[in-house]
Amino acid sequence: MISLVMLACMGMVETASAGDRSLVTTDILRGLGYGYWFSSGDFNGDAATDLFVVMPTILAPGVAEEFDGSDVGYSTVPDVVLSTNNSFLPSTGDINQDGFTDAVWLDGSQTLLGIAHGSESGLSMTGTMEASGWGWSALDLGGDWNGDGFADLVAGQPCAYPDMCTVDIYLGSASGLEVPPAASLPFYQLDAAGTAAFAGDINGDGNDDVLVSPGFSGLVGDDVEVFLEAEGYSNVADQVLVSPDDDDFGEVLGAAGDANGDGYDDVLIGVPYARAGGSWHVGRVFLYRGSALGVDETPATLLDGEADYDCFGKSVDAAGDVDGDGFTDLIVGASGKAQAYIYWGSPDGYTDDSRFVLSGLREDRDEFGTQVRGIGAARNDGIEAVAVSAPLSDGEELLYVFSDIADEDGDGYASPADCAESTEAINPDSSEVCDGVDNNCDDLVDDADPLVTGTTMWYADADADGYGDPAVSAKACANPAGYVADSTDCNDGAPSIHPGAIDIPGDGIDQDCDGADATLPDTGADTANPETGSHDTAGSLDTGRKGKGCGSCNAGAVGRTQAGVLVALGLVLTLLRRRKEG
Repeated sequence: MISLVMLACMGMVETASAGDRSLVTTDILRGLGYGYWFSSGDFNGDAATDLFVVMPTILAPGVAEEFDGSDVGYSTVPDVVLSTNNSFLPSTGDINQDGFTDAVWLDGSQTLLGIAHGSESGLSMTGTMEASGWGWSALDLGGDWNGDGFADLVAGQPCAYPDMCTVDIYLGSASGLEVPPAASLPFYQLDAAGTAAFAGDINGDGNDDVLVSPGFSGLVGDDVEVFLEAEGYSNVADQVLVSPDDDDFGEVLGAAGDANGDGYDDVLIGVPYARAGGSWHVGRVFLYRGSALGVDETPATLLDGEADYDCFGKSVDAAGDVDGDGFTDLIVGASGKAQAYIYWGSPDGYTDDSRFVLSGLREDRDEFGTQVRGIGAARNDGIEAVAVSAPLSDGEELLYVFSDIADEDGDGYASPADCAESTEAINPDSSEVCDGVDNNCDDLVDDADPLVTGTTMWYADADADGYGDPAVSAKACANPAGYVADSTDCNDGAPSIHPGAIDIPGDGIDQDCDGADATLPDTGADTANPETGSHDTAGSLDTGRKGKGCGSCNAGAVGRTQAGVLVALGLVLTLLRRRKEG
């Protein structure tokens, strides 16, 4: 199992295949905390892998919760809530060897260890343990230091010069964790975070071995110490894996399992801040082979990230035999690139040519891959599953589970993550559209889903005149109450003012929203402004102002009228003269 320090490296889910097997998304846990830190085990003894999820108060109120596995996957709500305190660094193992997985985590502070034991009803909190000094910076309950069958706890402590840093080992027993620690493994480092993890049985002696590192110290040249002997151990490491001058070598430590099938467990070291041929934080992962003599100090495999700030190796773990070929596979998180990688195991180890890429629903810096873990059979079906966290997914922390089960519609998702297993177009990677259907399987439909697309812009109509206020709008699928599609109202507080109203001249109010108030209504005749001598046209507004202009169109009209009268009089006189003569 892996050990993490409390430091962060600041879409589309594809279908993986190997032979006739495939890897699909089976579960997506949504909400605060679900994508931060997690561990796994069988807390209720039903043979399905359960999840133990914790979150600190950095983002919201802390949580420590259990999600039980089942034949149909995980529920979207926790089955057990253990704590609502500031919670971080979870780890799991069977402390008292009763067949139920137990859990530890930091509960409320870095100096208080929460302890919960499993049972048929799941986890229940049974006590706490106080740390000395600065508290704990790494916890791993995933190994058996002395080979007695009880899970033991490795706890790393931070320190600062000139203090000596230590990693304490607390033994498990039928009555729980034994205090004081059975061993304190020392190391010296200037301002070290203190990282430690069980590495599995490296030398095949029946006891799980321990890796110790300064963790994130901000220095180049950190080494990793290997402690192989439980009985008669000394304060001096049995082996030292020398840093290849990569930044913060040993920040992430993990057990690879028996990657090549030779009977000895192998060691993983993640270096997310390594330059790896780039400029900054490309990331690198080392795999060291186990043997009867201990760790081969020359790495057997070197895997690199692809670009600056990929943070490749932010989390590493043995994935189990995902593709069913008899070899342990490897999972690596690259949180800066928001991806995780499955490397298929083989007698020759792991290569970039034999891997598959996983990514989450949000590809824009959601830090998918912050933690990765092989979790075993999530559904009690014997099929290995992996889980990946994405703590910054558009404000919604997500935890994904991937497994090799049937995908009826071939969209890369299976139930319960896929809410319409027979419809390819409906799955968590689809866009929510305005059609009355939960297209992206987040239990939210149309306007209830903040991710909905294809909406209409609506405008507030406070005065109910049918015209909307352009300054007050809302996007929605359906017309919200009090909103209209129009956006041309210039006064949404007066129902008599809108573009369809008749403007009243001279009242100083723009009733028809055309940007100006009218003065006098138009008579419809061709009139003129006597002051300026200009003509208007029928249908325009007359000013009606009186003036003394000469040669105006009014004067011309008078002249034309007088001429007409004279012509008429002339005609009348001519008729009278003819009658008299006749």
